[in-house]
Amino acid sequence: MEGFKIRKATKDDCSEILLMIKELAAFEEMPSDVVKISEETLIEDGFNSNPPFFHAAMADLDGVSVGYVVYYYCYSAFQGGQLLYLEDLYVKESYRGKGYGKKLLKYLMEEAMRQECVCMQWCVLNWNIKAIDFYKSLGAYDLTLKDNIHMYRLYQDTMKKLVA
Repeated sequence: MEGFKIRKATKDDCSEILLMIKELAAFEEMPSDVVKISEETLIEDGFNSNPPFFHAAMADLDGVSVGYVVYYYCYSAFQGGQLLYLEDLYVKESYRGKGYGKKLLKYLMEEAMRQECVCMQWCVLNWNIKAIDFYKSLGAYDLTLKDNIHMYRLYQDTMKKLVA
């Protein structure tokens, strides 16, 4: 993996991150209008907010971005400590299957251990068998299968209706 490195993202990476977020949405077969975030919002939320709303790292090969991760920290009441939540892990299609995703995940594991996190957590689409098999090969615990836990989301427009 000569020429490959993972580094913390900077403000200057936000246009590339946005491009890859859109690629990830397309890969996940999401509608084209699902990505609402802008480069300016990425800069504000990840680099101008204190504390930042998210952290990101870039995977570079010979100076070209081939992937990224977006993550943040939250609290696990059951475990009694901070956890690292992986929001996005993406490797560009032509670079998949070469170990870059595993390197990105190991980078996050190191970050989680540095921050003394009790665990890492993330979601994966049920049809993404390659990702599921990849995570299982690393020893990841499937909360849906083992604990019957389902993740839910309320969008802002729904919340507004409910609190009105």
